[in-house]
Amino acid sequence: MPEPIQTPVPAADELAAQVLLLAQSRLTADLRFLSSALEHLKPIPVPALDTLFAGDGHRLYYCPETLLRTFRAQQSVPTRALLHVTLHFLLGHPFQRQEMDHRLWNLACDITAEEVIRELEIPSCALPDDAAQDSWRSRLRDACPHLTAEAIYNFLLERQYPADVLAELTQLFSRDSHALWYAAPRPGSRPAPNGQLLPAGEREQNIPCDLKDPAWFGRIDASGGAVFFASGVFYYFLTQQVRELVQGMADAFPGGVLVFDAANRTAVKMIAKTWLKTAKIKDVRAYFAVSDAEHELAPWGKAMQMSSRGYMLGYNDLKDPSVSGFFRFLARIGDNGMKMQIVKIGFGGRQ
Repeated sequence: MPEPIQTPVPAADELAAQVLLLAQSRLTADLRFLSSALEHLKPIPVPALDTLFAGDGHRLYYCPETLLRTFRAQQSVPTRALLHVTLHFLLGHPFQRQEMDHRLWNLACDITAEEVIRELEIPSCALPDDAAQDSWRSRLRDACPHLTAEAIYNFLLERQYPADVLAELTQLFSRDSHALWYAAPRPGSRPAPNGQLLPAGEREQNIPCDLKDPAWFGRIDASGGAVFFASGVFYYFLTQQVRELVQGMADAFPGGVLVFDAANRTAVKMIAKTWLKTAKIKDVRAYFAVSDAEHELAPWGKAMQMSSRGYMLGYNDLKDPSVSGFFRFLARIGDNGMKMQIVKIGFGGRQ
């Protein structure tokens, strides 16, 4: 009798990677417009990680053993946690730069992310213990008509809940570690040595620098062309600073392309309000904001090719039945009311 064929069992790391890919696929199927955000987070296994996920806005760190154990216990948990992490970055939670109580800010951000997830009513993210959040969700809605992280943070700060209550809330709403949020240097601090905070990934190079200082231009090998992305950056720059940077890049990288997000002045006030308050800036008119990028930025250079699309409506078909009414509403507010857009500037042909 022939011996049975032994089918090799995938290693734990490979199985964990497949579980993560399944979670990404489920979210992409349910929320197609999140596909680019999910693809942006590069997954990196870290066996020593003491939590399921941790992110820095570019990389998604995960513990393979914890991921597999969690998946075996409840298959929807990795999908829910992945959406939770992604929402943190889409909502700008890690990018606060004022001194605040980190524990309360972490909790406020977790509650906000979970509230959005619950509003979406995605079957692949449902958990048996969701009902345990409901009494607190109702209480918070009564106190905070708009459940933003800032509003919840102020509520928690005023109430001064004892440690056991905060621990209960953290247990109910937390899905990931926020330790990497506070690893970035604060304004005015010296940049850390290259690779000290975040190691460069494959085919990556970290360049610690002041973006406004053109000295970094010489560190870029643009012999094969250059495409630059600036996400959530220019809201904190003066218009003149952005103009000088773009014009300098156009001269240094002919034939290159710059892609960035922008919005009108009302949106900039909202996006940067915490930083503006900390910096004691009341007049934001000098800060970079645009409503019609193609028209308003055209004087920056005759050789530049300007184009723009709506931040959400320009890239996604929100008429698709898989897209919830909640996100259709957000898209209309963002793209139409706040003129949120993705701007593309071509630097002209090579000489």
